[in-house]
Amino acid sequence: AARAERLKGAKEDPNVEREIHEADEALYRSLSHLLKYDTERDFHRLKGTLIPPVNRKTPSYGYGPRKTGHKVTVRHTGYTYFVPVDTEVRAVGQGLVVYAHRFEGFGNMVIVDHGGGYHTVYAHLNHIDVTLNSRVNKGGVVGRSGDSGSLDGAKVYFELRHNGRAIDPGPWFLRRE
Repeated sequence: AARAERLKGAKEDPNVEREIHEADEALYRSLSHLLKYDTERDFHRLKGTLIPPVNRKTPSYGYGPRKTGHKVTVRHTGYTYFVPVDTEVRAVGQGLVVYAHRFEGFGNMVIVDHGGGYHTVYAHLNHIDVTLNSRVNKGGVVGRSGDSGSLDGAKVYFELRHNGRAIDPGPWFLRRE
């Protein structure tokens, strides 16, 4: 019901078409930068050394198939962390911001290019703290958690991609024994 009400309100809002057009333009500009960034280090060598995007040991939902309460299995291609609104969201490694804007279904979203075909995605942000084409360091704040684009509360969605395909981020994170 809440989703239907939001959709009804969006259809009646005269700014929706303009916002969609602006988001499309921002995505197009960002995509043109995706293949231009090279890092000084090979990102694949950092496997096992990345830091989680939020200060939480385990995600609320991990990578892989996830059953919902209605006998339906969904494909979950990243990690979801349920955290309070305005929790700092940090870059898992250094890179170049190639997208920092709203994206349908993901709310406010940041994509960081780490070179070598590796990208990380940070979604459902309340606030974006970086700009397009800015460089971020490992642990640098990219935004703050929120519920933009989310129908189930404040969270951060994180994905690790290689050559456009989502991969399990678990083995990439630093493990403390």
